[in-house]
Amino acid sequence: MAELLCSQLKSLGWELTHFIKRPARPGYQSQATRLRYIPGDSLVRNLVAVDSAGLQLLLRPEIRQADLVHVHDPVVAWGARIVEIISRFKPTVITMHDFSLITGGCLNPGECRRYTIGCGRCPQVGAWPLASPVDSTRRQFQLHARISRQPNCIATAPSRYVADLARQGTWRGGRLQVIPNAADTDVFTPLHRKQERERLGLPDRTVAVLFVAYNVQAPSKGFGDLTDAFATMAQDDQDLHLLIVGRLSELPRKLVPFCNRVHRYGAISDDHRLASIYAASDLYVTPTRRETFHLCPLEAMSCGTPVVAYPTGGIPEYATIDGCWLADPPDVRHLTERIKQVIPQVRTERLREQVRSYVVENFGVPVFVKRFDELYREEIARFKRHNRSIQD
Repeated sequence: MAELLCSQLKSLGWELTHFIKRPARPGYQSQATRLRYIPGDSLVRNLVAVDSAGLQLLLRPEIRQADLVHVHDPVVAWGARIVEIISRFKPTVITMHDFSLITGGCLNPGECRRYTIGCGRCPQVGAWPLASPVDSTRRQFQLHARISRQPNCIATAPSRYVADLARQGTWRGGRLQVIPNAADTDVFTPLHRKQERERLGLPDRTVAVLFVAYNVQAPSKGFGDLTDAFATMAQDDQDLHLLIVGRLSELPRKLVPFCNRVHRYGAISDDHRLASIYAASDLYVTPTRRETFHLCPLEAMSCGTPVVAYPTGGIPEYATIDGCWLADPPDVRHLTERIKQVIPQVRTERLREQVRSYVVENFGVPVFVKRFDELYREEIARFKRHNRSIQD
């Protein structure tokens, strides 16, 4: 999202410097300034909330000269204490891509509710990104809460779901605005479906169900539920095929009898190739159990591909039209019935046009960029008014 936002804001006249910690995506290398960091310095970051790359960021002249600083991934990438310092003297926007700023540092609390009482005694200590033998989550929680109270600071959440959790955790006293993520509708677009299916070797009669996850076997992604549903349906429907995008070490046992109808594409970093698979699919299914927003369903819909999903994270906030249907989690039987129910509808041209139009109008890049453009201008003006009142 940060790369997409930066590239688009320049067209509105903003002068931007984009600092990154990890390598940029291909094609964006020349537009970003990568800061060096020490591999394995997560121990220091967890103890004192300072990252080596964050220290470099603090010393950069561009930070001192900026009218506004927008921070993505503040806890894990830069260290929360660095963000606290910046927010003391600059208008600061923080985007919550995960839950680390809401809690004492974990990316996703799961069933744990300790973030509602200040963290501490964290069950995730020792696991990344809390890679430390010392539990500093209570101290980190207090630091994050102080950042939320900085008058120059405002956070953006990609969904009302994240915003609600934030107000239960560190951000209960802070300023917060919901700005949903955007689908790049120029890249994720309805391609010539028949050509894309021929390219993938899918006969036209095939009903192609798609699953996408970086790590397919991660329990939170729910691939096991889709495996059970597909195995049940595939016995009766010889034209049903399963397309899998993401890392998968071996095929689940239940899918082995149907291996000639299971297509594995591995992890894909090329958005254009992913768009081709979205466009060739009849239905995208995501029985995920943990998400903040979940962009993949919107990308699929932007390609004209309907979706079946569990009502997780921000998904219910955009599952408001025919073409994005919800199933009751974690009920495999209901997931199976929902997929069976919608398959006869998924090739309807009207439906595919409808889901595409919905994404363009509500979650397209121009809408996303306009919201941040307005927020930046409001925060800069607010900062100037505040400084004038102090001087007066």
